[in-house]
Amino acid sequence: MVIEATDIEVGSSDIATVKAIIYTYPDGIEYEVASTEFENGGFKLNLPAFVPKEYTWFISEGLAKGIIVSDTQAKTGLISAIEAYNSAGEFVGLFVLKNDEWFVGYWYTDRNFTQKGTAEYGVKFDCSLKKGWNVVYSHNEKTTTKKPANELFKWYYMPSY
Repeated sequence: MVIEATDIEVGSSDIATVKAIIYTYPDGIEYEVASTEFENGGFKLNLPAFVPKEYTWFISEGLAKGIIVSDTQAKTGLISAIEAYNSAGEFVGLFVLKNDEWFVGYWYTDRNFTQKGTAEYGVKFDCSLKKGWNVVYSHNEKTTTKKPANELFKWYYMPSY
C-alpha cells in the first residue's frame, strides 16, 4: 500500500522527513514501517507487504466489552498518523488525513477477520479486515473499513509545541 499526500500546508515548519510508525499495544514499542523525505509540500510512503510479528499484537488484547472479533488470534498494527521530523531528526508534528468528522488510519493484519459490535463506551465497530494493510475510518461514534459516502478527506499538519 502507498500513502501519498500532496499540497499540505505546513507554514514555516522545518520538515525534512516523515515516518509511518506502529506503536505496539500494550508495550508501546515503536516500529518504523516506512520513511521518506518531505518534499514540495508532500510525501509518498510505501508500506511493506509484511510487518514482523513482534511489532503487532493480538486483536483480543485490550478488546472492549461489546466487540466481537471473528479470530482472536489475529495480530494487528495501527498507523493513526504520519510523524514529521526536522533536519536534526527531532519530532516536530503529525500529519493526519481527515475531514470535519472522520479520521483515516492504516491497519495492518496478519489474516482476514471481522470486528463488529458496539463497545461499552458507545463506539460502533463494523470492520472487515483483509490480510495486509487496510484503510480504517473513525469518528466518535463509528469505526469502519467502509469509506463513508460523499466524504472528502484532506491531509493536515499538526505541529508539536
